[in-house]
Amino acid sequence: TQAKSTVFKPVAIEAGFGPGEKLPSLEIPLRSGESMKLRGRIDRIDATEIKGRNYLRVVDYKSSARELDLAEVYYGLSLQMLTYLDVALEHADDLLGFAADPAGLLYMHVHNPMIRPGAELSVENLEIEIAKSYKMRGYLLESPEVAEGMDADMGSSSTIIPAALKKDGSFTKRSKVLASEDLQMMRSYVRTRHQKAGNAMLLGDTRVYPYKLKDKMPCQFCAYRSVCQFDPTNPEQEYRKYEMLDADTSLEKMREEVAADEHTRET
Repeated sequence: TQAKSTVFKPVAIEAGFGPGEKLPSLEIPLRSGESMKLRGRIDRIDATEIKGRNYLRVVDYKSSARELDLAEVYYGLSLQMLTYLDVALEHADDLLGFAADPAGLLYMHVHNPMIRPGAELSVENLEIEIAKSYKMRGYLLESPEVAEGMDADMGSSSTIIPAALKKDGSFTKRSKVLASEDLQMMRSYVRTRHQKAGNAMLLGDTRVYPYKLKDKMPCQFCAYRSVCQFDPTNPEQEYRKYEMLDADTSLEKMREEVAADEHTRET
């Protein structure tokens, strides 16, 4: 159903990157001349051409509903999707034969929807409700042309992407869109995050120091609690306490850190 409304077509499925895979590792330079080679598998990479420009987007399948929280990106808690997008763009020549611009990074919830209408639905309306339940989440490029390329039927709402247009052709306030320069900035930011993590490993940083963001912490689903012996019920245990940030604040903080890193390298 989604494919009927989009000009984006899959160019790679289960695209592995790393040793022995179709795409090379994403290599992160570390201190002392060492490097860290990231490996992984991208569920789907789509591409298209719009008005002479080539675009790529990554789609990640999830068994539960998932949003891309830019505060979690800033804190280094959600780097997967931007790493996937970085890999796809870095190796666009291998995938397409030419370079491409970022179009978006989207989650697809793979599930068997249970529709609970308030009244009896016709078959047509039921299909519409089912389609809505598969609406992708994440962010896309702040370009009405690219958005319409993802959903030709998009207007004041969309059952496919997290964006919609006003009558004047601009995006609605609730649309999840990012400027091209911010998508590129976030690529640099995420690489720096990986670099900091790799350098910490080389320095032997093995502290048990989990984060806490509102009521969310990694200990909830960790398989290694018996190893680290961290007790979340003990009030004396130390956390990295992160404050909740909105998307605009998260972006601004990332911009500041990327600018500071670039200034440091130049000097």
